[in-house]
Amino acid sequence: MQKTAMSKFDMTLEHGSLVIRVPVRVETAQESSEAREKEAKQRLTRRELEVFERIRRRLTNKEIAAEINISTRTVTFHVSSLLQKFGCTSRWELVQKFGFKD
Repeated sequence: MQKTAMSKFDMTLEHGSLVIRVPVRVETAQESSEAREKEAKQRLTRRELEVFERIRRRLTNKEIAAEINISTRTVTFHVSSLLQKFGCTSRWELVQKFGFKD
């Protein structure tokens, strides 16, 4: 089966004498980023959002704990949860990929 691009939104598939025109939706990088951001926000608990906002401000676990009145161990738990949910290996990668726009 041969594929021939017609435009960025159409594709023609040819197989022998059979020709099928298929509409193709091309997602831009901006749309993809916005969709990930929206999905990410929906998956977070209120406390995870609070911790994330403070990670974004480059606060340490100890500073976050003092600011929202929880233990540093609880902050560590929330940070781990955030990293796992978003497939990141560090808090800085998390901010870089998902530093939500205000």
